[in-house]
Amino acid sequence: MEEKLDKLDCEFAKALGCVDHVDSAFLNESLFNLISIFRSQNENEILSEIENVELRQLKHYDGDFARPRIVRHLVLCAIMLRMLNDGIDENIESVFEPVGVLIDKIEDGNLELSLSLREACNKIIHAQILNFDINENIRETQVLNPTIYIYGRKGKYDWKAILDVKKFVAKGIGVLNHQRSMLPY
Repeated sequence: MEEKLDKLDCEFAKALGCVDHVDSAFLNESLFNLISIFRSQNENEILSEIENVELRQLKHYDGDFARPRIVRHLVLCAIMLRMLNDGIDENIESVFEPVGVLIDKIEDGNLELSLSLREACNKIIHAQILNFDINENIRETQVLNPTIYIYGRKGKYDWKAILDVKKFVAKGIGVLNHQRSMLPY
């Protein structure tokens, strides 16, 4: 399933006041919400087994509701984590550990690289298209896997990033914990 990104998601982040400073509690909540949306996909299985017809119909709306929420939290987290990283003087491991794969399209073919948290944030912020990894299960319910395919263009070359959302959230929490450990109190 393809989601086109527009300036609306960045405007949403600005409206929440995430541009000039990073509210660590809000970032923590956004990281939690991001991973929780994927975890709730397993709960969708339970809806398939419910006898109540009205409640069972909810399973068909979950993907429609989940994808925009994922995009919103992903963009928010990317902006805030990038800002946090810019404000940290030393290089911390969480920022450079892989959270996915980056495929740069170059003249002679593709160059496959590890996708660091910092680079993932950049790719999310500058993305043109997000594709979700979706499984159709036995009960014809769509389940979103915690892998997102991010597409964009740099100069005249296209790139593709494959983001492991679980690793993104874990490394994001690592950056947040590092930032908290630097506080004087």
